[in-house]
Parts: sequence; C-alpha cells; structure tokens
Amino acid sequence: MGYEVLALKYRPQTFDDCVGQEEVAKTLKNSITQDRVGHAYLFTGPRGVGKTSLARIFAKALVCPNAANGNSCNNCEQCFEVSKCIHMDVIEFDGASNNKVEDIRDLIANVDYQPTKSTFKIYIIDEVHMVTQQAFNALLKTLEEPPPHVKFIFATTEIQKLPETILSRCQILGFKQIQAIDIIKRLKYICEKENITIEENALQFIAAKARGAHRDSQSLLDQAIAYADGNITTQTIIEITGSIADNELIELIDHIFSSDHNQLFNKVHQFIQKGFDLGEICERLMEILRDIIVVQECGEESIDYISNAFYFDQIKALSVKVRRDGIQYMIQMLSDTRNKIKYSNVPRVLLEMTLIRMCHSSDLIALADIAKEIKSNKYTNESTTQTQSAPTSQSRNENPLMRKPSTETAAPNPAITHEEPQSQIATKPTNTKASESQLISGWPSIVEDITSKDPILASILKKNLSKVTQVIDNQITIELTGDNERIINSVNTDTRKQSVTSAIFNRFNESLKIQYILNNISDKKKTVEIDDRISLPDKKDVKISIGESLRMEEEKVLSDPDIKKVIDQFDCEVINIKKKEN
Repeated sequence: MGYEVLALKYRPQTFDDCVGQEEVAKTLKNSITQDRVGHAYLFTGPRGVGKTSLARIFAKALVCPNAANGNSCNNCEQCFEVSKCIHMDVIEFDGASNNKVEDIRDLIANVDYQPTKSTFKIYIIDEVHMVTQQAFNALLKTLEEPPPHVKFIFATTEIQKLPETILSRCQILGFKQIQAIDIIKRLKYICEKENITIEENALQFIAAKARGAHRDSQSLLDQAIAYADGNITTQTIIEITGSIADNELIELIDHIFSSDHNQLFNKVHQFIQKGFDLGEICERLMEILRDIIVVQECGEESIDYISNAFYFDQIKALSVKVRRDGIQYMIQMLSDTRNKIKYSNVPRVLLEMTLIRMCHSSDLIALADIAKEIKSNKYTNESTTQTQSAPTSQSRNENPLMRKPSTETAAPNPAITHEEPQSQIATKPTNTKASESQLISGWPSIVEDITSKDPILASILKKNLSKVTQVIDNQITIELTGDNERIINSVNTDTRKQSVTSAIFNRFNESLKIQYILNNISDKKKTVEIDDRISLPDKKDVKISIGESLRMEEEKVLSDPDIKKVIDQFDCEVINIKKKEN
C-alpha cells in the first residue's frame, strides 16, 4: 500500500476528534441524539478547517448501525466504507466538476430511490458555490421538500456566492479558523505518533504559516519530516518554506528605529540575494510592528496576543524606542507598498524607499497628542518672562491658522518695541484722530484691510457698494445698497463688527461704534441699530442676496462637527474659507 499523507492519515474520525470546531461538532452530535436531524446543512468557512471531515463524520454517524451517543463505532463495514468514500448511500461529489443542470437533474432522478444498506441516503456536495444558477434553480423544490430518507450536506468557502433561495433552505453552520494553540496541540500529537523530534519554536512557526488551517499545517509538517530526517528545527521550516526568520526581521526593525541606513540597505541586499519575496517582507514587518503596539498597550499580558511569543523579549525592547503613532504610520506605509509591489518592475526601489521613510517616521506624534502637550506646556521652550517681554515676536512666528481669536481690540502698548519691515512702519497710524473726510475717502482701504481677515465680509461690503456717509459722536454710519435688509443682518454679527472696528483702528487709530443703513431700490432707508441680540427677519419667499448666500455658506462650514472639534482642540479660529474649484 502506498504512503498516506499525514492530513489523510490523521483525519478526524469522530466528533470528539475534531479540534477547533467543538461548537459545530456539538450541534451535529446533539441533533442526532435528540432526533432533530435536518434535511439540509450548509458548512461554510475558510479552507482546511474541517468542513469535509465533519460532513463525513456526520454521515458516518447517521448510517452506522452501532452508533451510540451521536458517535459512530468506526468498526463496522458501513463506517469503513464511508471513511474510504465507497459507501453506496453516501454520495460525495465536487460542485466544481458537477455544476451543470444535467448533473443536478441526475441527482434529482435518484433521490426517490430508497437507500440500499442504511437508513439514509446522504449527498455531500463540496465547493457548492461553483454550481451554476440554473442548476440551483433545478434543485430548489427537491431541497425544500426532499424524501424523508434524503439528507443534503453542502460545503463552501464562499457563502456570498450562493443564492438566497438556497441559504434559506439550509441550516448554516459556520466554521472558524483554528487557533494556533490548537494547531500546535494537534501537531504535537502527530509527532508523538510518528516518533518525530521537533522544536517548540518550529511548531509555532508552522502554526503561523498555516494561518488557521489544519490541513496546511499538516502538509507543511509532512514536508519538513521528509527534509529533516526525523529532527525538525526552526531553520528546517525556514529553509523549506523560503521564509525569513523572525529574528532577521526584528533586526531590520531595530535598524529602522535607530535610523541606521547603512545596515538597513545591507539587510535588504541580503534578503534579495537569498531570493526572499519582497511582498512577504512587507507582510511580516507589519505583523511584527503590530506585535510591538500590542506590547505597548498590554504590557506583560501581551505575550498571549502576539504572533510569536518566542521573541517576546526582543519585541518588548523595541516597544520603548518608538511611539505608537509612528508605528501605525509605518504599518500604513508598508500596506501601501505591498499593494504597489505586485504591479511594479522595480519592487526593490519601492521597499527601500519605504524603509527610509519609516526611519524618518520613528518620532511621529499624533496631532491630538501634540495639542494635549501644548496645553500642558510640555513643549514650551521659552520662560514666562521671555514670553511676556516679547509677545509680538511670538505672534509673528505663530501659525496663522492656529491664532487665538481676540474678543477685544486693544491699543498698542508703547512700552513694547520691536523692529518691523519698512513697509509696515510707513503705514503705521499716528495718534492724530481722523476727520470725517479722511474716513469717507479711506473707506475702500479699510475694506481691503478687512479682506485679509474676513474675505466674505469684504465681499459683502464690495458687492453691496458700501460707503461711509457720516461720522458723528464716535459713531460711523455705513450705507449698503441692496433690496433686502438681510444684507444688514449678515454684517451685524459680533465677529464681523469686531473685524470692521479693528480695521478702522489699525488704519486711523479711531475706536468707533458702527451704524448701518440700507439704501434699497426705492431709496427708502432703514436704520438697524447695533445690538448684542439681533433678531433675524421672518422667513419669507424672498430672493436671497449674494451677501446672504455667502453668510449662509460660511455658517454651514462653521457648524460642521469636525471643524468645531479642530477649533476647540487647538483653540484657534477660521480666518478664511474658499470654495473648492471643480
């Protein structure tokens, strides 16, 4: 008799032998003991996790004449025939090669015949998602109301491809990926039976490569046994899989965290000389970086959550070198590079440049953390005395988007002096109060000054032909031309009043109250007194002016929750809003 591979030789034969799918096994076993066996089951899950094996175990338990407590005896003729796939009443076929409507019609024609030697006739259809839509339609009636002696068991890795009409007629049992600890336990059992010596770390490496699939792990073990002559080490697994050892990748990450470019290029060169797949390097680096974040967040408990506990000490040492935000950015860069490498003719360049960028990302800090630390004065390099003695110098270095909004217009402090560009000195206001004629003739210049701080307000003033009509008792009267008093309301907000007052003071050294009048198309003037509480007019079916439209757009932007969050987080104000060009 020829050699039987480990995946077949140690295939589970009873429900109790199933490792990692205890919930599904219990459900099927109880359905037998409680006499509640359905007529159609659908097993769904990833490859190599035991769908076909459990289908055969279930079928064996149904046809075995000596079954007890839901398990087959595994000693009778019928159990032997089911295990060898030669039982006449357990028909197993592949949906990929029997997917035509003619194949399903043959199945339907045979379901009415009674089983030859057992109680049930069982149909096991593997990869059922490969069956055509027409074949599914032909099966619907039989699947909904089959003869009492017929049971259907479907298995698939892609349940999303099955029609809803099929899903609704089946009991769906989901199979999960096998945990690494269960795979290692099963591999140890097989090695003991086969008298094979294997290192613990080699078992962990096999379990990691299997990615939750029993069959993959046992096939890899079979290959390692043939290669190692009975003594399997970690290096054996690395050599037969063409993979990179974790310690080499950890060394590469250490070079990245230390910004050692020379060693970094040397390491990549070694990987390429050995023929390693650069895409796999990206994937493995992401896994180790993920482990570093887990150690940062969970401490000593993380040993149960990382992919390879054997290197816990090295990963723990790396976790204190770089902040979490930098590592998260590195993972994102590696993910993007992994996708690009698939279609690139120069994958080495992509990988090396990504690793260089990662070196410069090791000290990356999230904006939210920066804001918190700024508020707690962790990044303040100047003393309080220096800050108080030179506030104007600090304001020039300040990011204009992060400027704190002022609620008052303060006069210049004569005690504070600093050098300014000649152009600014030439336009500095004098202490001489401006006359009415100067304010009237200088109003266009004031509007231009407002443009830099509030372009929307400046646009309203320009489009509605604003002008100064008179200055009496520290109050300036500004006339706007339009057909709707909402124009007045749009400029009467506290922020915009402050913008106009500041612009007048900066140019003419005058602190004035503001009064607006509206010159409508019938030359009827309406005076709107400036008050802290301005009531908006009732909503009417009127045409919205350009100024009102701009104000509404501005309010819509400022009411956005994300914009509010940024303003609150950084204690800043919006100084300019531009419409995105298509």
